[in-house]
Amino acid sequence: PEPVNSPVLVRESNPAPVASAGGSVTTPGSEGGSAVARFERLLAALVAESAGLETTGRRLARRIGANPATAAKLLGTALECGLALRRGERAVAGPRLLYWAAALGATAGVVSVTAHIVAALAADTGETIGLAEFDSRSRHAQLTTVVPGSRPLHYGLATGVDIPLHAGAAGKAILAELPGEVLDGLALTQYTERTVRSRAELEDDLDGVRVRGWAAGDGERIPDAFGIAAAYFVDGVVAGSVTVTIPRFRVPEVDIDAVAEKIVHAAREVTALLTVSASA
Repeated sequence: PEPVNSPVLVRESNPAPVASAGGSVTTPGSEGGSAVARFERLLAALVAESAGLETTGRRLARRIGANPATAAKLLGTALECGLALRRGERAVAGPRLLYWAAALGATAGVVSVTAHIVAALAADTGETIGLAEFDSRSRHAQLTTVVPGSRPLHYGLATGVDIPLHAGAAGKAILAELPGEVLDGLALTQYTERTVRSRAELEDDLDGVRVRGWAAGDGERIPDAFGIAAAYFVDGVVAGSVTVTIPRFRVPEVDIDAVAEKIVHAAREVTALLTVSASA
């Protein structure tokens, strides 16, 4: 059976120039000396600690990567503008922060929050990049973001399409991080002649994914496509994958390890961006 909204190979005679990826993403857990980076870590800690963030001694300073005087000053600013509230010796998210969260909640999802990472990866590699989201309740994965490649021949993928967990790089990157019971319950639907046909073979493949940190799919879901994908996580739980799709005939000219490294790096950026819990 063919997936709904099957991908198509796109030929562009005059591909539009794509700006090279630039800049870096500062994450709540990243090292950074700027005041903005420290204030970001303070807000992330307020969100992560629903019972309240300890503000006494050096604990707050260690949490946001600042000296005690700077940490106290940043907390004071957050308290003054309503981003934090004091409850005894702890600080919790304040009304202004909660208002921002409520206002953005209806419009800001994974797609909009991670769009710059996906676009930068597409610009850097020249290949079609996708982001898949995994719903743990339904145990289904769906491709929700696609940025077309800039090369003359690249795949055009549809968004809003369910992807199988057992066939193709995007699904296998997710499946490798799920409990074994999920694999046991999967129907190994055959999409192409290269789709894995036995659970033992699939388990061996997933073992390799865990060792490497990324998955590969060679014509398993899309007959003439080769994919590489790495899982991303939210608070330690697998939430989807970042994937690249390349025409199979171009694979010999592609540095697979280099592209895989970029995919893994992007997945880590997504993980850091979406994760609010932080170690004390």
